[in-house]
Amino acid sequence: MKYSLWRAYGVGIAACGAAILIRKVLDEHLATTAPLLIFLLPVLVAGWLGGRAPALFAGLISAVAAKYFFIPPIHTFDFSEINARISLFLFLLESILMAVVCESWHRVRRKLQRERSRLAESNQFHAAIAGLTTDFAFSAHPGPQGEFFLDAVTEGFHRLFGYSTDDLVQDECWLKVIHPADHGRTRADVARLNRGEAVDNTVRSLTRDGQEVWLHYSVRPIFDRHQKVVRFYGGAQDITRTKQLDDALRAWKERYEAAVLASGHVLYDYNQETGEVVFGGNCLGMLGHAAERLSGPIDLFLTLLHPDDRFVFRRELDHAVARQEPFRLTFRLFHAQGHLLYIQGEGHFVDFDARRPAHLVGFLKDVTAQRESELRIQELTRRLQQKVNQLETVLNIVPIPLAYSDDPHCAHAHGNRALAHLLQRPEQSNYSALEPAIRDALEILHDGQPIATEDLPMQYAARTGETVSGMPFEIRRPGSDPVRLLGYAAPLTDDLGRTTGAVGAYLDVTEPYRLQNALREKLEQLAEADRRKDEFLATLAHELRNPLAPLRNVVEVLRLRQDLPAEMAWARQMVARQVDHMARLIDDLLDVGRITQGKLVLRRERLSLDDTIQHAVQALGPLLEEQQHTLALTLPEQPLWVEADPVRLTQIFSNLISNAAKYTPAGGHIAVSVYSEAGQAVFSVRDNGIGIPPDKLAHLFEMFYQVDNRIERGHAGLGIGLTLVERLVQMHDGTVSAASEGVGKGATFTVRLPLLEALPAQTPQTASGSTPGLPASGRRVLVADDNVDAAESLATLLSLAGHQVVVAHDGIEAVEKAVDFVPDLALLDIGMPGLNGYEVCSRLRQLPAGRHMTLLALTGWGQEEDSRRALAAGFDAHFVKPLDYGQLAAYLDLGGLA
Repeated sequence: MKYSLWRAYGVGIAACGAAILIRKVLDEHLATTAPLLIFLLPVLVAGWLGGRAPALFAGLISAVAAKYFFIPPIHTFDFSEINARISLFLFLLESILMAVVCESWHRVRRKLQRERSRLAESNQFHAAIAGLTTDFAFSAHPGPQGEFFLDAVTEGFHRLFGYSTDDLVQDECWLKVIHPADHGRTRADVARLNRGEAVDNTVRSLTRDGQEVWLHYSVRPIFDRHQKVVRFYGGAQDITRTKQLDDALRAWKERYEAAVLASGHVLYDYNQETGEVVFGGNCLGMLGHAAERLSGPIDLFLTLLHPDDRFVFRRELDHAVARQEPFRLTFRLFHAQGHLLYIQGEGHFVDFDARRPAHLVGFLKDVTAQRESELRIQELTRRLQQKVNQLETVLNIVPIPLAYSDDPHCAHAHGNRALAHLLQRPEQSNYSALEPAIRDALEILHDGQPIATEDLPMQYAARTGETVSGMPFEIRRPGSDPVRLLGYAAPLTDDLGRTTGAVGAYLDVTEPYRLQNALREKLEQLAEADRRKDEFLATLAHELRNPLAPLRNVVEVLRLRQDLPAEMAWARQMVARQVDHMARLIDDLLDVGRITQGKLVLRRERLSLDDTIQHAVQALGPLLEEQQHTLALTLPEQPLWVEADPVRLTQIFSNLISNAAKYTPAGGHIAVSVYSEAGQAVFSVRDNGIGIPPDKLAHLFEMFYQVDNRIERGHAGLGIGLTLVERLVQMHDGTVSAASEGVGKGATFTVRLPLLEALPAQTPQTASGSTPGLPASGRRVLVADDNVDAAESLATLLSLAGHQVVVAHDGIEAVEKAVDFVPDLALLDIGMPGLNGYEVCSRLRQLPAGRHMTLLALTGWGQEEDSRRALAAGFDAHFVKPLDYGQLAAYLDLGGLA
């Protein structure tokens, strides 16, 4: 409309220009006559095209142009001439009249055009209704309150619903055919129709017999000249079957899409004619790209593939298209986020239209996890195979026969080369004992008896599920020595705990068994030799003590003589020292043997360390005097208490002090000190003797080791003293060490023992009794010993002490004299002829007076078992030759006699 109006203005201006040209041409003929007549033409043209406004505009510009060009005075806008003003007034009046006429004509024309358009639209509407409606059409009119009243329906309505026209053409009875659930929707459509809107909708309807029918209706409103809705025309179609099919198709489509989404697949449809592919399904979820992004030419999809797979994909696709065969390929594709996916593509050709080429329809499946698992499995398989190869190599070089079976009955077994060699079978053959070739060629025994096959190690482990550890058996084959084996086996089980086989190992102990037997025989020989050595040492000690006994007795006899000359007194002291030294050597030799065999038992008690050391120093006084040594003894202000065996502790200190005396030249200095340090009692012996080379210190406490055993060294011993000291100190939970600055610079020995807490202070008491010596006089004593010198010398000694003594030289004589003499005290040798000392003791105990006798065993047998045996036989005490009279006196003072 705006375009036509502006065109009218333009045409008016152009017509005005044309009128000026025409008037110029006719100016010679018209001169000043009717100068404005020709300008009515632009007004008419503009009014014809645009109506009133363009006509008035054309008239105005025409009046201005006529005045300027044709009404005198020309070329000026001077309106002083009365004629000019009258002409222009008349021209403008004519233009206005023409504009009014043109405007009236335009209105009539526009109304006619609207009517024609409405008629055309009505004809088109009815044509559309006739084309769309295949079942029935209807017409209706609106009510005063916006109701919808049917006017007429076609015959199809009656066939579909079973109602006649009279049933519906009254009030709003058309609602009878609408399902009650859809009344609200249809009333909303009626309201829209009354507002002049067209309606298209689908509703449920009911036939006269109650059947449900789906209708799709289209209704259009009809307007009068005042645009008021005066009628409705419409048509409806029965879409019940279509609706059912749509619902079924929709349900199937929803299930199909759900299945596709659940599977994670991406569907595709490849058009081999156009080369385009359409994707659907889980495209975004799997590939990270929207389906619209990938759909299009196949080359667009190829850009997402790994460069190495594009050529293979195109080749396989072209091959499938050329042969119309299924397409299957696994390829790599980049996800939208950049990581690589493994995709499995499958497709089949589907002929949608026989007139056109078939489509390749299929799916893409993400197999990245599966592919990675396969790669991991391949890698694990490769590594496992490598480990298996390594294990087979190791097993084949292992000299121990090994076997395994994956058969629950172990009827077939694999093994290594060592097993093949043991069984003399080819490699990679069946090594099971159930194999006839093995069972017939070998004899399998245990303790000389055949072993049942099911009781062999592997078969037993597989049968019982128990582990076999070190089962001894042997195999024999004709013409060969037996092979002794130790069998080891364990069952193999699956995840459910069921036995699937067994593994076994067979240790060849033929040579170790032979060596073990030889070693056992050697150990028995050594044990016998050791036993004989002990017997020899005990016998040697016994035989050495026997001659020492009369010597010590003679020494004691001489000691009781106060009128001996100086030379005799020196001789007595010399003999006493040598007898004591000899006795100590014998005791040390036997003690080392007992410690080595673990037969020495400590009798620990709480004792003062300084008292023990003073006793040791006093006992070694003669030795120190002989060597003219000076001994400095340093004791603590308070006693140091330890838990120790007093006899063995005295033995330790005596050995160390005597060792210092022996290896220090005459006139030397020996310092003995006792102190506490870090919770330990410390005993130290320091001398200024020959010293110890540094390289000898580490071996000083070894058995039979001597730092210097040259002949000119007069005090070289057996090399067992320091060994005995170390063993005894260790048995007391202590330590002993040696130190020296070198040869000629002396040595220091230090013993450390665990320190006990001190006892509360006690009032000192004066010791009772006399100095140890011979027993008090006036007792009846029986001395029985087959060694005449020993018996006579002891009898002489006891007689000089004022005792009444009877002597016997065998066991029978001892019993007879005891019966006649009835002694208070009997000193009985053990090794007497006739009756030994144990038998004599037993018989004396059977006498009426024998229960009150003090019976003392006096023997050269000085081992612990000898003492226990003597006490068990009925002796009151056991004394070792040579007799220590101080020990005897101490025992008797303690109540040995009643």
